[in-house]
Amino acid sequence: MRLLLILVIVLLGLLATVIAIDYLRVSQKPTKKAPDFVLETIDNQKLKLSDFKGKIVVVDFMAMWCKPCRAQIAILADLWPKYRDKGIVFMSVDVD
Repeated sequence: MRLLLILVIVLLGLLATVIAIDYLRVSQKPTKKAPDFVLETIDNQKLKLSDFKGKIVVVDFMAMWCKPCRAQIAILADLWPKYRDKGIVFMSVDVD
């Protein structure tokens, strides 16, 4: 039951993210700039947030031990083809 509740919360969070993305596309530009950060990819490349200037970046913090988080990866993978040509970038950051 607890796992189901966590999964529902994660899915609602993703739905809210998609709604926010659509809202941002038609609303005014954000007034605050996110701080720049650097992440290392699984193939040891460095990515900076500033590399994606002018795009909407959805950053998903997750852990591989978390079952709902792993389910969330599949959901984001399904969203990516729909939004990649619209200037939206999806990043999953493993916090393990």
